[in-house]
Amino acid sequence: MSLSALRSITISPTSRTRDSTMSHETIIRGLKDLINAELLSIHPNEHTAHVQRESDRSAIILHASSIETCLVYLLKDKMGHLNGEEIKRLFDFEGPIGSFSNRIRMAHALSLIDRPQKKRIEIIKEMRNAAAHCHGAVSFETEAIRQAVFGLYGRSAETVEEWPGNQTRILFDLFCVNFTSKLTGDDRALSPEEVFSVALNRRAGRQEPSPDK
Repeated sequence: MSLSALRSITISPTSRTRDSTMSHETIIRGLKDLINAELLSIHPNEHTAHVQRESDRSAIILHASSIETCLVYLLKDKMGHLNGEEIKRLFDFEGPIGSFSNRIRMAHALSLIDRPQKKRIEIIKEMRNAAAHCHGAVSFETEAIRQAVFGLYGRSAETVEEWPGNQTRILFDLFCVNFTSKLTGDDRALSPEEVFSVALNRRAGRQEPSPDK
């Protein structure tokens, strides 16, 4: 849009009045409330359905955010002796465990996650960073993203070539939903190898066994 076109846009008096009554603090607080919405208050099926409606780029960011939130829950559960202000100082963005990277390191240091889980979360974190900051197209057709997904399963480069992009996204969705369940203490959560078997069955059109059996 040209500068002259921008200058030609008019704002109605009603819009000016509405905008002038909304404080900067109110806007910021409203956005932070969105960020702080409790993940565990959302039914897993609702969350999964929401992610599936999103683009590849958004799905990567949302899954990574869910896993980071699970780490926060695990860490805070270990810090029940701290008061609210102390917790806030630790988890604020500029605090010692305010970043995704530091939360991963701390969760591993406290044995809340094991080393293989740590490495998998680090892969998802870097996928999130690529999706959030890459100025080019990012999808499950992107080679680095495809390799990362199969890295979560410990699969070889040859396996990557066998799966088209849309099915690679299914693999990623299955992994993240199951991994989130694992972090929240769901005993029915499957291992990555079992999740990959489920994906193979879906790909072949076979019915996978129920995790309850």
